[in-house]
Amino acid sequence: MVTGDLFKKLLKGKTIAVGAIVSFLISYSLFFGFLCDRQITGFKAYYPFVFILVWAAAFLLCVLLWALIDRINLKVSKKDEKAEEEIGAKKKITLFFVSAVLIFAAWVPCLLASWPGFFSYDASKEFVQIWYPEVPIWGRISIIHSALLLLCCKTGNKLFGDFNSGIALFSIIHMLLGAFVLAYETVFLYALKRKKYIYFVSVCYFMFAPVIALFSGCSNSTIFGSLLATILMLRFYEIFCLDSLKEKSIARKIAGYAGFAILAILTCHIRSSFSFLFSLMTVNVLVKKIKKPQKIIYMAAVFIMIFAFNKGIVRLVNAENPPDSELFSIPVQQLANVYVKNGEAAFSEDESEVLFKYFAKGHFDFYCPWCADAIKLGLNDEEFEKRPGDFWKLWIKKGVRYPFEYLEAWNYLTYEAWYPFCVPDGYTRRNYIESDYTSDYFKVNLESPAELDSKIPALYEAIRRFSTETRIYKIPVIGQICTIGWQYLFLLFTLGYLFRSKRKELRFINAANLAYFAMMLFAPLVLVRYHLLMFYLFPLTLASMFGNQADFEKGE
Repeated sequence: MVTGDLFKKLLKGKTIAVGAIVSFLISYSLFFGFLCDRQITGFKAYYPFVFILVWAAAFLLCVLLWALIDRINLKVSKKDEKAEEEIGAKKKITLFFVSAVLIFAAWVPCLLASWPGFFSYDASKEFVQIWYPEVPIWGRISIIHSALLLLCCKTGNKLFGDFNSGIALFSIIHMLLGAFVLAYETVFLYALKRKKYIYFVSVCYFMFAPVIALFSGCSNSTIFGSLLATILMLRFYEIFCLDSLKEKSIARKIAGYAGFAILAILTCHIRSSFSFLFSLMTVNVLVKKIKKPQKIIYMAAVFIMIFAFNKGIVRLVNAENPPDSELFSIPVQQLANVYVKNGEAAFSEDESEVLFKYFAKGHFDFYCPWCADAIKLGLNDEEFEKRPGDFWKLWIKKGVRYPFEYLEAWNYLTYEAWYPFCVPDGYTRRNYIESDYTSDYFKVNLESPAELDSKIPALYEAIRRFSTETRIYKIPVIGQICTIGWQYLFLLFTLGYLFRSKRKELRFINAANLAYFAMMLFAPLVLVRYHLLMFYLFPLTLASMFGNQADFEKGE
Protein backbone atom coordinates (compact mmCIF):
# COMPACT_ATOMS: atom_id res chain seq x y z
CA MET A 1 0.00 0.00 0.00
CA VAL A 2 1.11 3.54 -0.73
CA THR A 3 0.45 5.95 2.11
CA GLY A 4 1.38 9.34 3.55
CA ASP A 5 3.97 11.40 1.71
CA LEU A 6 4.40 8.77 -0.98
CA PHE A 7 0.72 8.98 -1.88
CA LYS A 8 1.03 12.75 -2.28
CA LYS A 9 3.70 12.18 -4.89
CA LEU A 10 1.08 10.55 -7.10
CA LEU A 11 -0.71 13.91 -7.32
CA LYS A 12 2.33 16.03 -8.16
CA GLY A 13 2.30 17.79 -11.52
CA LYS A 14 5.58 16.25 -12.69
CA THR A 15 4.39 12.74 -11.83
CA ILE A 16 1.19 13.30 -13.79
CA ALA A 17 3.00 14.79 -16.80
CA VAL A 18 5.77 12.17 -17.00
CA GLY A 19 3.36 9.36 -16.15
CA ALA A 20 0.98 10.47 -18.91
CA ILE A 21 3.75 10.46 -21.54
CA VAL A 22 5.24 7.12 -20.48
CA SER A 23 1.85 5.44 -20.15
CA PHE A 24 0.82 6.77 -23.58
CA LEU A 25 3.86 5.11 -25.19
CA ILE A 26 3.25 1.90 -23.23
CA SER A 27 -0.41 1.93 -24.29
CA TYR A 28 0.55 2.53 -27.90
CA SER A 29 2.92 -0.43 -27.70
CA LEU A 30 0.31 -2.76 -26.21
CA PHE A 31 -2.71 -1.65 -28.26
CA PHE A 32 -1.25 -1.32 -31.76
CA GLY A 33 1.21 -4.16 -31.20
CA PHE A 34 -1.73 -6.45 -30.41
CA LEU A 35 -3.50 -5.40 -33.64
CA CYS A 36 -0.39 -5.90 -35.78
CA ASP A 37 0.54 -9.21 -34.20
CA ARG A 38 -2.92 -10.57 -35.02
CA GLN A 39 -3.03 -8.86 -38.41
CA ILE A 40 -6.16 -6.88 -37.53
CA THR A 41 -6.51 -4.12 -40.12
CA GLY A 42 -8.88 -1.15 -40.33
CA PHE A 43 -9.61 1.35 -37.59
CA LYS A 44 -12.84 0.69 -35.63
CA ALA A 45 -14.98 3.42 -34.03
CA TYR A 46 -14.56 2.01 -30.52
CA TYR A 47 -10.74 1.84 -30.68
CA PRO A 48 -10.19 5.29 -29.06
CA PHE A 49 -12.23 4.27 -26.00
CA VAL A 50 -10.29 1.00 -25.63
CA PHE A 51 -7.01 2.90 -26.01
CA ILE A 52 -8.01 5.38 -23.29
CA LEU A 53 -8.80 2.50 -20.90
CA VAL A 54 -5.42 0.90 -21.57
CA TRP A 55 -3.77 4.30 -21.12
CA ALA A 56 -5.47 4.85 -17.75
CA ALA A 57 -4.45 1.39 -16.51
CA ALA A 58 -0.84 1.93 -17.66
CA PHE A 59 -0.74 5.35 -15.95
CA LEU A 60 -1.98 3.94 -12.64
CA LEU A 61 0.48 1.04 -12.81
CA CYS A 62 3.43 3.34 -13.60
CA VAL A 63 2.87 5.82 -10.77
CA LEU A 64 2.20 3.06 -8.24
CA LEU A 65 5.36 1.19 -9.21
CA TRP A 66 7.40 4.40 -9.14
CA ALA A 67 6.09 5.09 -5.62
CA LEU A 68 6.99 1.52 -4.64
CA ILE A 69 10.55 2.03 -5.92
CA ASP A 70 10.71 5.21 -3.83
CA ARG A 71 9.80 3.17 -0.77
CA ILE A 72 12.38 0.52 -1.57
CA ASN A 73 15.10 3.16 -1.91
CA LEU A 74 14.06 4.74 1.40
CA LYS A 75 13.81 1.43 3.22
CA VAL A 76 17.12 0.06 1.99
CA SER A 77 18.95 3.30 2.73
CA LYS A 78 17.68 3.36 6.32
CA LYS A 79 19.04 -0.11 6.92
CA ASP A 80 22.30 0.65 5.18
CA GLU A 81 22.99 4.36 5.51
CA LYS A 82 26.66 4.00 4.75
CA ALA A 83 27.72 2.87 1.31
CA GLU A 84 30.69 0.59 0.90
CA GLU A 85 34.05 2.29 0.80
CA GLU A 86 35.25 3.72 -2.47
CA ILE A 87 36.84 1.05 -4.62
CA GLY A 88 40.57 1.40 -5.16
CA ALA A 89 42.39 1.01 -8.47
CA LYS A 90 43.87 -2.40 -7.58
CA LYS A 91 40.48 -3.80 -6.63
CA LYS A 92 38.97 -2.46 -9.84
CA ILE A 93 41.64 -4.16 -11.94
CA THR A 94 41.21 -7.44 -10.06
CA LEU A 95 37.42 -7.36 -10.42
CA PHE A 96 37.76 -6.47 -14.10
CA PHE A 97 39.91 -9.49 -14.95
CA VAL A 98 37.87 -11.86 -12.76
CA SER A 99 34.67 -10.67 -14.45
CA ALA A 100 36.17 -10.97 -17.94
CA VAL A 101 37.37 -14.54 -17.30
CA LEU A 102 34.01 -15.62 -15.87
CA ILE A 103 32.03 -14.06 -18.73
CA PHE A 104 34.31 -15.46 -21.45
CA ALA A 105 34.31 -18.94 -19.88
CA ALA A 106 30.50 -18.96 -19.75
CA TRP A 107 30.36 -18.25 -23.50
CA VAL A 108 32.84 -20.94 -24.56
CA PRO A 109 30.20 -23.74 -24.72
CA CYS A 110 28.23 -21.69 -27.28
CA LEU A 111 31.36 -21.32 -29.41
CA LEU A 112 32.14 -25.05 -29.20
CA ALA A 113 28.54 -25.91 -30.08
CA SER A 114 28.57 -23.64 -33.14
CA TRP A 115 32.22 -24.18 -34.08
CA PRO A 116 33.83 -22.24 -35.72
CA GLY A 117 31.27 -19.65 -34.54
CA PHE A 118 28.26 -17.95 -36.07
CA PHE A 119 29.81 -16.79 -39.34
CA SER A 120 26.64 -15.27 -40.73
CA TYR A 121 24.77 -12.12 -41.82
CA ASP A 122 27.22 -9.86 -43.70
CA ALA A 123 30.33 -11.83 -42.76
CA SER A 124 30.18 -13.96 -45.92
CA LYS A 125 30.02 -10.77 -48.06
CA GLU A 126 32.97 -9.37 -46.14
CA PHE A 127 34.97 -12.52 -46.83
CA VAL A 128 34.26 -12.47 -50.55
CA GLN A 129 35.18 -8.81 -51.01
CA ILE A 130 38.47 -9.06 -49.12
CA TRP A 131 39.64 -12.53 -50.24
CA TYR A 132 39.06 -11.91 -53.94
CA PRO A 133 40.69 -8.67 -55.21
CA GLU A 134 38.42 -8.54 -58.28
CA VAL A 135 35.31 -8.15 -56.06
CA PRO A 136 34.62 -4.46 -55.32
CA ILE A 137 34.51 -3.35 -51.68
CA TRP A 138 31.14 -2.16 -50.43
CA GLY A 139 31.36 1.01 -48.34
CA ARG A 140 28.45 0.07 -46.07
CA ILE A 141 30.42 -2.76 -44.47
CA SER A 142 33.15 -1.76 -42.00
CA ILE A 143 36.51 -1.84 -43.75
CA ILE A 144 38.46 -2.26 -40.50
CA HIS A 145 36.21 -5.16 -39.48
CA SER A 146 36.78 -6.74 -42.90
CA ALA A 147 40.55 -6.24 -42.56
CA LEU A 148 40.47 -8.05 -39.20
CA LEU A 149 38.57 -10.91 -40.84
CA LEU A 150 41.17 -11.11 -43.61
CA LEU A 151 44.01 -11.21 -41.08
CA CYS A 152 42.32 -14.00 -39.09
CA CYS A 153 41.45 -16.07 -42.17
CA LYS A 154 44.97 -15.78 -43.57
CA THR A 155 46.49 -16.68 -40.21
CA GLY A 156 44.24 -19.71 -39.74
CA ASN A 157 44.71 -20.84 -43.33
CA LYS A 158 48.48 -20.57 -43.08
CA LEU A 159 48.76 -22.35 -39.72
CA PHE A 160 46.10 -25.07 -40.12
CA GLY A 161 45.27 -25.14 -43.81
CA ASP A 162 41.56 -24.36 -43.53
CA PHE A 163 39.19 -21.43 -43.12
CA ASN A 164 37.41 -22.81 -40.06
CA SER A 165 40.39 -22.15 -37.80
CA GLY A 166 40.66 -18.56 -39.05
CA ILE A 167 36.94 -17.97 -38.53
CA ALA A 168 37.18 -19.50 -35.05
CA LEU A 169 40.01 -17.04 -34.29
CA PHE A 170 37.76 -14.24 -35.53
CA SER A 171 34.93 -15.43 -33.26
CA ILE A 172 37.28 -15.65 -30.26
CA ILE A 173 38.41 -12.05 -30.84
CA HIS A 174 34.74 -11.00 -30.84
CA MET A 175 34.23 -12.91 -27.58
CA LEU A 176 37.29 -11.36 -25.96
CA LEU A 177 36.14 -7.86 -26.88
CA GLY A 178 32.68 -8.66 -25.48
CA ALA A 179 34.07 -10.08 -22.24
CA PHE A 180 36.34 -7.06 -21.68
CA VAL A 181 33.65 -4.49 -22.47
CA LEU A 182 30.99 -6.10 -20.30
CA ALA A 183 33.47 -6.71 -17.48
CA TYR A 184 34.27 -3.00 -17.64
CA GLU A 185 30.55 -2.27 -17.27
CA THR A 186 30.26 -4.47 -14.17
CA VAL A 187 33.17 -2.69 -12.49
CA PHE A 188 31.80 0.69 -13.61
CA LEU A 189 28.46 -0.05 -11.92
CA TYR A 190 30.09 -1.44 -8.78
CA ALA A 191 32.34 1.62 -8.44
CA LEU A 192 29.39 3.95 -9.00
CA LYS A 193 26.85 2.24 -6.72
CA ARG A 194 29.21 0.46 -4.32
CA LYS A 195 26.75 -2.40 -3.87
CA LYS A 196 27.99 -5.98 -4.18
CA TYR A 197 24.62 -7.34 -5.32
CA ILE A 198 24.67 -5.01 -8.35
CA TYR A 199 28.06 -6.42 -9.31
CA PHE A 200 26.92 -10.06 -8.97
CA VAL A 201 23.65 -9.50 -10.84
CA SER A 202 25.53 -7.82 -13.69
CA VAL A 203 28.14 -10.58 -14.00
CA CYS A 204 25.49 -13.34 -13.92
CA TYR A 205 23.37 -11.54 -16.51
CA PHE A 206 26.30 -11.19 -18.91
CA MET A 207 27.32 -14.82 -18.36
CA PHE A 208 23.95 -16.49 -18.83
CA ALA A 209 21.51 -14.17 -20.67
CA PRO A 210 20.83 -16.09 -23.91
CA VAL A 211 21.00 -13.07 -26.21
CA ILE A 212 24.37 -12.01 -24.79
CA ALA A 213 25.86 -15.50 -24.92
CA LEU A 214 24.58 -16.37 -28.39
CA PHE A 215 25.76 -13.17 -30.02
CA SER A 216 29.17 -13.34 -28.34
CA GLY A 217 30.64 -15.58 -31.04
CA CYS A 218 28.82 -13.97 -33.95
CA SER A 219 31.10 -12.42 -36.54
CA ASN A 220 28.76 -9.62 -37.67
CA SER A 221 30.12 -6.09 -37.39
CA THR A 222 26.93 -4.91 -35.65
CA ILE A 223 27.87 -6.94 -32.56
CA PHE A 224 31.41 -5.54 -32.66
CA GLY A 225 30.07 -2.00 -33.03
CA SER A 226 27.46 -2.40 -30.27
CA LEU A 227 30.16 -3.47 -27.83
CA LEU A 228 32.33 -0.50 -28.74
CA ALA A 229 29.31 1.81 -28.42
CA THR A 230 28.68 0.41 -24.93
CA ILE A 231 32.14 1.27 -23.65
CA LEU A 232 32.03 4.61 -25.50
CA MET A 233 28.90 5.51 -23.52
CA LEU A 234 30.54 4.50 -20.24
CA ARG A 235 33.74 6.40 -20.98
CA PHE A 236 31.75 9.49 -21.95
CA TYR A 237 29.89 9.35 -18.65
CA GLU A 238 33.12 8.94 -16.70
CA ILE A 239 34.97 11.74 -18.47
CA PHE A 240 32.22 14.32 -19.00
CA CYS A 241 29.65 13.57 -16.29
CA LEU A 242 31.82 12.28 -13.43
CA ASP A 243 34.83 14.37 -14.52
CA SER A 244 37.12 11.42 -13.81
CA LEU A 245 40.15 13.07 -15.46
CA LYS A 246 39.93 16.23 -13.36
CA GLU A 247 42.50 15.25 -10.74
CA LYS A 248 44.72 13.29 -13.13
CA SER A 249 48.15 14.35 -14.35
CA ILE A 250 48.58 16.08 -17.71
CA ALA A 251 49.86 12.85 -19.27
CA ARG A 252 46.86 10.86 -17.97
CA LYS A 253 44.46 13.53 -19.26
CA ILE A 254 46.03 13.49 -22.72
CA ALA A 255 45.91 9.70 -22.78
CA GLY A 256 42.28 9.70 -21.60
CA TYR A 257 41.03 12.20 -24.18
CA ALA A 258 43.10 10.62 -26.98
CA GLY A 259 41.79 7.17 -26.10
CA PHE A 260 38.20 8.43 -26.12
CA ALA A 261 38.71 10.04 -29.55
CA ILE A 262 40.16 6.84 -31.03
CA LEU A 263 37.32 4.81 -29.51
CA ALA A 264 34.72 7.20 -30.97
CA ILE A 265 36.28 7.08 -34.45
CA LEU A 266 36.49 3.28 -34.41
CA THR A 267 32.94 2.85 -33.07
CA CYS A 268 31.40 5.14 -35.67
CA HIS A 269 33.36 3.45 -38.44
CA ILE A 270 32.42 -0.09 -37.45
CA ARG A 271 28.74 0.90 -37.53
CA SER A 272 27.96 4.33 -38.98
CA SER A 273 24.62 4.52 -37.11
CA PHE A 274 26.56 5.01 -33.88
CA SER A 275 27.50 8.47 -35.16
CA PHE A 276 24.01 9.35 -33.93
CA LEU A 277 25.04 8.45 -30.38
CA PHE A 278 28.14 10.59 -30.62
CA SER A 279 25.97 13.46 -31.89
CA LEU A 280 23.87 13.16 -28.72
CA MET A 281 27.02 13.23 -26.61
CA THR A 282 28.18 16.38 -28.40
CA VAL A 283 24.81 18.07 -27.86
CA ASN A 284 24.89 17.05 -24.18
CA VAL A 285 28.27 18.73 -23.71
CA LEU A 286 27.07 21.80 -25.60
CA VAL A 287 23.82 22.22 -23.65
CA LYS A 288 25.36 21.75 -20.21
CA LYS A 289 26.81 24.82 -18.52
CA ILE A 290 30.39 23.74 -18.80
CA LYS A 291 32.95 26.21 -17.49
CA LYS A 292 35.65 25.09 -19.88
CA PRO A 293 34.75 25.63 -23.57
CA GLN A 294 37.71 23.40 -24.47
CA LYS A 295 35.44 20.38 -24.00
CA ILE A 296 33.02 21.67 -26.62
CA ILE A 297 35.89 22.33 -29.03
CA TYR A 298 37.25 18.86 -28.31
CA MET A 299 33.91 17.14 -29.07
CA ALA A 300 33.51 19.14 -32.28
CA ALA A 301 37.04 18.18 -33.34
CA VAL A 302 36.39 14.49 -32.69
CA PHE A 303 33.14 14.73 -34.65
CA ILE A 304 35.07 16.14 -37.63
CA MET A 305 37.70 13.39 -37.29
CA ILE A 306 34.97 10.72 -37.36
CA PHE A 307 33.57 12.14 -40.59
CA ALA A 308 37.03 12.58 -42.16
CA PHE A 309 38.15 9.07 -41.21
CA ASN A 310 35.05 7.39 -42.65
CA LYS A 311 35.29 9.36 -45.89
CA GLY A 312 39.05 8.90 -46.12
CA ILE A 313 39.14 5.14 -45.64
CA VAL A 314 36.36 4.63 -48.20
CA ARG A 315 38.36 6.62 -50.75
CA LEU A 316 41.60 4.85 -49.80
CA VAL A 317 40.23 1.43 -50.74
CA ASN A 318 38.00 2.81 -53.52
CA ALA A 319 34.88 1.36 -51.90
CA GLU A 320 31.43 1.65 -53.47
CA ASN A 321 29.10 3.93 -51.55
CA PRO A 322 25.70 2.48 -50.57
CA PRO A 323 22.63 4.12 -52.13
CA ASP A 324 20.80 6.87 -50.24
CA SER A 325 17.67 4.70 -50.14
CA GLU A 326 19.21 2.84 -47.19
CA LEU A 327 18.01 5.72 -44.98
CA PHE A 328 14.44 5.90 -46.27
CA SER A 329 12.83 2.58 -45.36
CA ILE A 330 9.84 4.12 -43.58
CA PRO A 331 8.86 6.74 -46.23
CA VAL A 332 9.23 4.20 -49.05
CA GLN A 333 7.12 1.67 -47.15
CA GLN A 334 4.44 4.26 -46.39
CA LEU A 335 4.07 5.32 -50.01
CA ALA A 336 3.92 1.69 -51.07
CA ASN A 337 1.20 0.98 -48.50
CA VAL A 338 -0.95 3.82 -49.90
CA TYR A 339 -0.60 2.37 -53.40
CA VAL A 340 -1.26 -1.22 -52.32
CA LYS A 341 -4.33 -0.26 -50.25
CA ASN A 342 -5.90 2.26 -52.65
CA GLY A 343 -4.38 1.61 -56.07
CA GLU A 344 -3.75 4.23 -58.72
CA ALA A 345 -6.97 5.99 -57.71
CA ALA A 346 -5.04 7.45 -54.76
CA PHE A 347 -2.71 9.31 -57.15
CA SER A 348 -3.46 12.00 -59.68
CA GLU A 349 -2.04 11.71 -63.18
CA ASP A 350 0.89 13.95 -62.31
CA GLU A 351 1.50 12.13 -59.01
CA SER A 352 1.46 8.75 -60.75
CA GLU A 353 4.03 10.01 -63.22
CA VAL A 354 6.29 11.03 -60.33
CA LEU A 355 5.70 7.75 -58.45
CA PHE A 356 6.59 5.57 -61.42
CA LYS A 357 9.80 7.48 -62.01
CA TYR A 358 11.01 6.02 -58.75
CA PHE A 359 9.31 2.60 -58.91
CA ALA A 360 8.41 0.09 -61.59
CA LYS A 361 4.64 -0.45 -61.57
CA GLY A 362 4.84 -4.20 -61.00
CA HIS A 363 7.28 -3.84 -58.11
CA PHE A 364 4.47 -3.11 -55.65
CA ASP A 365 3.37 -6.74 -56.07
CA PHE A 366 6.30 -7.63 -53.82
CA TYR A 367 5.10 -5.42 -50.96
CA CYS A 368 5.62 -7.06 -47.55
CA PRO A 369 4.21 -5.27 -44.46
CA TRP A 370 6.99 -6.55 -42.16
CA CYS A 371 10.03 -5.70 -44.26
CA ALA A 372 10.89 -2.63 -46.33
CA ASP A 373 13.58 -4.40 -48.36
CA ALA A 374 11.08 -5.74 -50.91
CA ILE A 375 10.08 -2.21 -51.95
CA LYS A 376 13.19 -0.26 -51.00
CA LEU A 377 15.45 -2.39 -53.20
CA GLY A 378 13.24 -1.50 -56.16
CA LEU A 379 13.73 2.24 -55.72
CA ASN A 380 15.42 3.91 -58.67
CA ASP A 381 18.42 5.30 -56.79
CA GLU A 382 19.74 7.20 -59.78
CA GLU A 383 16.41 9.03 -60.21
CA PHE A 384 16.21 9.66 -56.47
CA GLU A 385 19.65 11.28 -56.40
CA LYS A 386 18.70 13.50 -59.33
CA ARG A 387 15.28 14.61 -58.05
CA PRO A 388 14.88 13.92 -54.33
CA GLY A 389 12.57 16.93 -53.94
CA ASP A 390 9.83 15.40 -56.11
CA PHE A 391 9.85 12.26 -53.97
CA TRP A 392 9.51 14.16 -50.70
CA LYS A 393 6.74 16.39 -52.04
CA LEU A 394 4.77 13.32 -53.09
CA TRP A 395 5.42 11.66 -49.74
CA ILE A 396 4.13 14.71 -47.80
CA LYS A 397 1.01 15.03 -49.99
CA LYS A 398 0.04 11.40 -49.56
CA GLY A 399 0.74 11.54 -45.83
CA VAL A 400 -1.67 14.43 -45.38
CA ARG A 401 -4.38 12.62 -47.33
CA TYR A 402 -3.79 9.07 -46.03
CA PRO A 403 -2.50 9.37 -42.43
CA PHE A 404 -3.91 6.00 -41.34
CA GLU A 405 -2.14 4.17 -44.18
CA TYR A 406 1.11 5.84 -43.10
CA LEU A 407 0.50 4.92 -39.46
CA GLU A 408 -0.35 1.35 -40.43
CA ALA A 409 2.85 1.02 -42.49
CA TRP A 410 4.91 2.33 -39.55
CA ASN A 411 3.22 -0.02 -37.08
CA TYR A 412 3.56 -3.17 -39.18
CA LEU A 413 7.19 -2.46 -40.04
CA THR A 414 8.32 -1.73 -36.48
CA TYR A 415 5.94 -3.35 -33.97
CA GLU A 416 8.21 -6.35 -33.31
CA ALA A 417 10.62 -3.91 -31.65
CA TRP A 418 8.06 -2.36 -29.27
CA TYR A 419 5.35 -4.98 -28.75
CA PRO A 420 6.54 -7.12 -25.83
CA PHE A 421 4.54 -10.28 -26.59
CA CYS A 422 6.22 -11.32 -29.82
CA VAL A 423 9.70 -12.03 -31.11
CA PRO A 424 11.12 -10.46 -34.27
CA ASP A 425 11.11 -12.82 -37.23
CA GLY A 426 11.79 -10.40 -40.04
CA TYR A 427 13.82 -12.84 -42.12
CA THR A 428 11.12 -15.49 -41.90
CA ARG A 429 8.30 -13.13 -42.82
CA ARG A 430 10.38 -11.46 -45.50
CA ASN A 431 10.35 -14.80 -47.29
CA TYR A 432 6.57 -14.95 -46.82
CA ILE A 433 6.76 -17.92 -44.44
CA GLU A 434 4.25 -17.51 -41.65
CA SER A 435 3.80 -19.91 -38.76
CA ASP A 436 2.59 -19.93 -35.20
CA TYR A 437 5.79 -21.44 -33.89
CA THR A 438 8.69 -20.65 -36.23
CA SER A 439 10.85 -17.57 -36.19
CA ASP A 440 14.34 -16.47 -37.12
CA TYR A 441 15.23 -14.67 -33.93
CA PHE A 442 18.89 -15.52 -34.27
CA LYS A 443 20.52 -16.81 -37.43
CA VAL A 444 22.24 -20.01 -36.33
CA ASN A 445 23.29 -21.33 -39.73
CA LEU A 446 26.76 -20.68 -41.11
CA GLU A 447 27.57 -19.13 -44.47
CA SER A 448 30.39 -19.99 -46.83
CA PRO A 449 33.34 -20.57 -46.42
CA ALA A 450 32.67 -21.72 -42.84
CA GLU A 451 31.70 -25.34 -42.23
CA LEU A 452 29.80 -26.39 -39.12
CA ASP A 453 31.90 -28.73 -36.99
CA SER A 454 29.99 -28.69 -33.71
CA LYS A 455 31.88 -30.00 -30.70
CA ILE A 456 28.65 -30.16 -28.66
CA PRO A 457 25.88 -31.19 -31.12
CA ALA A 458 23.17 -31.39 -28.43
CA LEU A 459 23.81 -27.79 -27.38
CA TYR A 460 23.81 -26.66 -31.00
CA GLU A 461 20.39 -28.27 -31.48
CA ALA A 462 19.15 -26.46 -28.36
CA ILE A 463 20.46 -23.16 -29.75
CA ARG A 464 18.76 -23.84 -33.08
CA ARG A 465 15.47 -24.48 -31.30
CA PHE A 466 15.91 -21.34 -29.24
CA SER A 467 16.35 -19.38 -32.45
CA THR A 468 13.36 -20.77 -34.32
CA GLU A 469 10.65 -21.79 -31.82
CA THR A 470 8.64 -18.80 -30.63
CA ARG A 471 7.00 -20.75 -27.79
CA ILE A 472 10.31 -20.59 -25.92
CA TYR A 473 9.76 -16.85 -25.48
CA LYS A 474 6.53 -17.52 -23.59
CA ILE A 475 8.65 -18.78 -20.68
CA PRO A 476 8.59 -16.21 -17.82
CA VAL A 477 11.82 -14.23 -17.31
CA ILE A 478 13.39 -15.76 -20.45
CA GLY A 479 10.84 -13.93 -22.58
CA GLN A 480 11.39 -10.65 -20.74
CA ILE A 481 15.18 -10.83 -20.96
CA CYS A 482 15.35 -11.95 -24.58
CA THR A 483 12.82 -9.85 -26.49
CA ILE A 484 13.32 -6.29 -27.71
CA GLY A 485 9.81 -5.16 -26.74
CA TRP A 486 10.28 -5.97 -23.06
CA GLN A 487 13.71 -4.30 -23.04
CA TYR A 488 12.17 -1.18 -24.61
CA LEU A 489 9.30 -0.98 -22.11
CA PHE A 490 11.64 -1.45 -19.16
CA LEU A 491 13.98 1.26 -20.46
CA LEU A 492 11.02 3.60 -21.02
CA PHE A 493 9.68 2.92 -17.52
CA THR A 494 13.12 3.51 -15.96
CA LEU A 495 13.74 6.74 -17.83
CA GLY A 496 10.29 7.99 -16.78
CA TYR A 497 11.18 7.26 -13.16
CA LEU A 498 14.48 9.13 -13.44
CA PHE A 499 12.78 12.25 -14.84
CA ARG A 500 9.86 12.08 -12.42
CA SER A 501 12.11 11.69 -9.36
CA LYS A 502 14.66 14.26 -10.61
CA ARG A 503 17.43 11.69 -10.47
CA LYS A 504 20.20 12.63 -12.89
CA GLU A 505 22.49 9.69 -12.25
CA LEU A 506 22.88 7.68 -15.48
CA ARG A 507 19.91 9.52 -16.97
CA PHE A 508 21.84 10.59 -20.07
CA ILE A 509 22.96 7.05 -20.94
CA ASN A 510 19.39 5.77 -20.64
CA ALA A 511 18.02 8.67 -22.69
CA ALA A 512 20.63 8.16 -25.43
CA ASN A 513 19.92 4.42 -25.37
CA LEU A 514 16.20 5.06 -25.93
CA ALA A 515 16.91 7.63 -28.67
CA TYR A 516 19.14 5.17 -30.50
CA PHE A 517 16.40 2.53 -30.24
CA ALA A 518 13.97 4.99 -31.85
CA MET A 519 16.41 5.75 -34.67
CA MET A 520 16.89 2.06 -35.44
CA LEU A 521 13.14 1.75 -36.05
CA PHE A 522 13.88 3.32 -39.45
CA ALA A 523 15.82 0.22 -40.51
CA PRO A 524 14.30 -1.96 -43.27
CA LEU A 525 13.21 -4.59 -40.76
CA VAL A 526 13.46 -5.40 -37.05
CA LEU A 527 16.41 -7.58 -36.08
CA VAL A 528 17.72 -8.31 -32.61
CA ARG A 529 21.27 -7.43 -33.57
CA TYR A 530 20.20 -3.86 -34.42
CA HIS A 531 19.07 -3.38 -30.82
CA LEU A 532 21.85 -5.10 -28.90
CA LEU A 533 22.83 -1.86 -27.17
CA MET A 534 19.72 -2.15 -24.97
CA PHE A 535 20.67 -5.68 -23.97
CA TYR A 536 24.27 -4.72 -23.20
CA LEU A 537 23.15 -1.76 -21.07
CA PHE A 538 20.32 -3.59 -19.28
CA PRO A 539 22.21 -3.92 -15.92
CA LEU A 540 22.96 -0.20 -16.05
CA THR A 541 19.29 0.58 -16.74
CA LEU A 542 18.25 -1.62 -13.82
CA ALA A 543 20.82 -0.16 -11.44
CA SER A 544 19.97 3.45 -12.34
CA MET A 545 16.66 3.22 -10.47
CA PHE A 546 18.30 2.31 -7.19
CA GLY A 547 20.87 4.20 -5.18
CA ASN A 548 22.01 5.41 -1.80
CA GLN A 549 19.70 7.54 0.34
CA ALA A 550 21.91 10.62 -0.03
CA ASP A 551 21.62 10.40 -3.81
CA PHE A 552 17.89 9.81 -3.59
CA GLU A 553 17.17 12.80 -1.38
CA LYS A 554 19.34 15.18 -3.40
CA GLY A 555 17.82 13.97 -6.65
CA GLU A 556 21.25 13.34 -8.13
